[in-house]
Order: sequence, then C-alpha cells, then structure tokens
Amino acid sequence: MYQKLMHMKAEDPLFSDGGQKFLYAGDEVLALSRFTTDRAFIAIMSVSENDKTVRLPLSVLGAKGLKGSTDVFGTPFSASACTENKEIEFVAEAHKAYLCECEF
Repeated sequence: MYQKLMHMKAEDPLFSDGGQKFLYAGDEVLALSRFTTDRAFIAIMSVSENDKTVRLPLSVLGAKGLKGSTDVFGTPFSASACTENKEIEFVAEAHKAYLCECEF
C-alpha cells in the first residue's frame, strides 16, 4: 500500500499540487480530500473500535459521489447518497482506512 501511495504522489499532480480540505473530523474518524477542479480523492481513516457512519459533504468539491464500491486498494466500502444536503453517508469500518476516487 505504501509503495502505491508513493507512486501516486510522484506520478499524479493531484497528490502533490492539488488542494486539500478536511471533510470530517470527529468520533474517531478523519476524512480529508485532495482535489483539482475536475478530480478528487478522499482518504477516510478510522481508529474506532466500532464501525462509524459519517456524512461527507462531497458537494464542496463539486463531486457527485464516489466511484465504484471499492477503494483504490481494492477494499470494499459502503456509501449512500443523502440528497437533502448533497452529502454521502460513508460507513467507516473499525480500524480501517480507505482512499476513494470521487465521481464528477
């Protein structure tokens, strides 16, 4: 995983030059984004003993949702749209981390 992250940072300007924004911090879960005007990735990390459902405001990035149902490392995730606030609900499993690509 570390080698893939280092490769992405070296090869993709989004990870070295793109903007950064914290999307969620609390309840033992942290979500932050790296983004440009037309691409974004979100890292979600949980240190909780239990699964946590968090709301992520993807609309602040201009994103509509997350691509697929697995992150860039092949880890499955669960997320659903909350249309009233243009957010998604993401289930962060206990002691897991994800790197998800956004859909525009």
